Amino acid sequence: MKFLSSICLALLALSGNCLGATHYLSPSDDKLSGEIRALSPIDKEGEIIWALLTEQFTSVYEQGDYLQAKTIAAQAWNIAKQVYGPQHSNSADSLTKLGIAYQALGDRQAAKGALLDALAILRRTLSPDDPDLAVTLTNLGNIYFEAGEFAKSEQAHRQALQLRRHAFGEMDSSVAQSLFNLGVLYDQQTDFAHAADCYQRAIAIWAASLGPQHPYIGRALQHLTYSYLAAERFDAASQTQQRIIDYIKATHGARHQEVAKSLIDLGAIYVEQGNYQRAGRAYHEALNIAEAILTPEDPQLALLLYTLGNVYHLQARGQTSPVALHAEQNSNTSQDKPPADNQQLYNQALPLYERALAILDHASAQDFASTRQVILSELSLLYSELGENGKARAAQLRLSVIAP
Repeated sequence: MKFLSSICLALLALSGNCLGATHYLSPSDDKLSGEIRALSPIDKEGEIIWALLTEQFTSVYEQGDYLQAKTIAAQAWNIAKQVYGPQHSNSADSLTKLGIAYQALGDRQAAKGALLDALAILRRTLSPDDPDLAVTLTNLGNIYFEAGEFAKSEQAHRQALQLRRHAFGEMDSSVAQSLFNLGVLYDQQTDFAHAADCYQRAIAIWAASLGPQHPYIGRALQHLTYSYLAAERFDAASQTQQRIIDYIKATHGARHQEVAKSLIDLGAIYVEQGNYQRAGRAYHEALNIAEAILTPEDPQLALLLYTLGNVYHLQARGQTSPVALHAEQNSNTSQDKPPADNQQLYNQALPLYERALAILDHASAQDFASTRQVILSELSLLYSELGENGKARAAQLRLSVIAP
C-alpha cells in the first residue's frame, strides 16, 4: 500500500511570520479605499497608518479571518500608493499581503496577479539578492503549485532558496522552509527520493535553529514518513515514525492521544512489512494509552482491540509451517488444538476479539454493522482453529443474521 503525504505548504510573510500563500484585489479596485482616501493623510500620518494596518493584517490573518485580512491589505495598499508611491517596496509588501489573503479565500487568479505585480516592483526597487524577494517568490511558487504548474513552482521555490541561503546562510530557518516546500512539490510529482532529501535537510536545520521540539519538525517528520512509505522504503519509514512518536512524547507527554495515533501508524507500517511481532508491541502500547483516556464503551477502543487481536492472529498463522497449512486446507476436519507454539498467540487474540465485539454490540448497530461482521468472521475462524466448533458455529449464525 502506498501512502501519499498530504499537501501542507507553510509559508513566510514579509514580516517573518508564518502565513499561508494567498490572493489579490486588483490595485485599481477602490471599493474598499474610500474611507482611507477621505483622510488625505500627510506623509507622516500615512506612514503610521500603513504600519498599523500592516501589523493588524498579520494579527487578523493568523486568527483565520481572511476576508477582514483582505480588506486591511487593500487599505494598506492604497495608503502605500499615496505615501510611498506605487513602485515602492512598501507598496509591494502590501500587494504581497493582499495576494496572501486572496489565496486563503480561494481566488487563485487574483492572488497570482497581486504577487506578480509585487515581484515586479521588488525587482525594480531592491537589489537582486534581497531576501524580501524570497517571500513573494515563495507565495507565488505555491500559487503555481495549486494550479499544477510544477515547473514554474519549482523555479520560484528554488530562487527563494538561493536568496535565503545567500542572505542568511545554510542553517537559517527560512532556508529550511524553502526546502520543505520543495519536498512537498517533489512528493506531488512522485519524486520521493528528492522529497525525502529535502525533508531531511529541513529537519536538521530547524532542529539546530529552532530547537528539536518545534512544530515544524513534527510536520516535516510526518511528510518524510509518507515519502518513505510511498517509495516502499519501509525500514526508513518505521524508523522515522518512531522519531515522530518520540517527538510527540517529548511535546505532549507519553499518554497523549497523538502518541496512540502515531503508534497505530507505526503498527500499520510493521504489518505492511509482515513484522507482526513489532506491530503487536506498537498496537499494545497504543491500547494501553487508549484504555487510559477512552471510556470502556468507546467504539475506537473496540477497533484497536480488534486490530491488536488480528495482529496476534496473523502472527500465529504465519508461524504455521507451509506443510501444516497445506494439510489443514485439504482436510475435512479441523485440528482439535493448534500447534503448541501458536497457542499463546491464539489465547492473546481471543479475548481481544471478544471484548471488541462486546463493545460494538452495545454501540449503534447501523454505524458498526460492517465492522461487527469482520470481527465475527475472524472470531469464528479463531474458534475453529482452537477446536471450539460450537462457538464457531454460533458466531457463523450471528454473522448470517446481520449479513446484508
